[in-house]
Amino acid sequence: IGLTHSAVISEGNLGRPAEAIRLAPDGLGMLAVSMSARETSIALVALTGEVSEVSVLPATAETPYEEAITVVADAVRLLASTGNQRFHALAGLGVSFGGSVSFRDGRIADASSFPDWRGKALAHDLEVATGIRTHVDNQPVAIIRALSWFGPTANHNRFLCFADNGLAGCVSPPLGPFPDNGLTSGNFGHVNGRDTGERQCWCGLYDCLN
Repeated sequence: IGLTHSAVISEGNLGRPAEAIRLAPDGLGMLAVSMSARETSIALVALTGEVSEVSVLPATAETPYEEAITVVADAVRLLASTGNQRFHALAGLGVSFGGSVSFRDGRIADASSFPDWRGKALAHDLEVATGIRTHVDNQPVAIIRALSWFGPTANHNRFLCFADNGLAGCVSPPLGPFPDNGLTSGNFGHVNGRDTGERQCWCGLYDCLN
């Protein structure tokens, strides 16, 4: 279907040949949007990992939600036309969002940097506006999962933490990411770090690792 470029046959174990499939650089593409409090960017990403057509959009935490949806949707449709010419197929739209969001339905849960966006169905609204299948995940969690999926495959004895405005998530290559039951790893930062009862976190608890 145009996603692979070629196959390399090599000698395998027990006399069976091993076949390595090379991905076609123009086979499958993805539209990627990154939304943070300070800026929003959009890019075209190939399945091989190549990133192109990067641009910054006028959408920040101060932008009204409906206006931001319009700005992002217009940019997505424009870039999708470029992607349809460059790739055999587009997989869809992936959005990394700088706040708590449900990966299951793409609804914003508790966006401390986007107080007026709480409860908004971000994935649904972008999908309706663009006609393109959309998935949304928390930005640090997306990075943590990417490191888990595409990072070292060997069982390295190390523990990696990602921190932005707090301790956002952790991953250990042998064990994978450490998400909670809601498929987010943000709660890792709200583990009790010491028992003084003196420093209150924005979440309402005291002495969080954050």
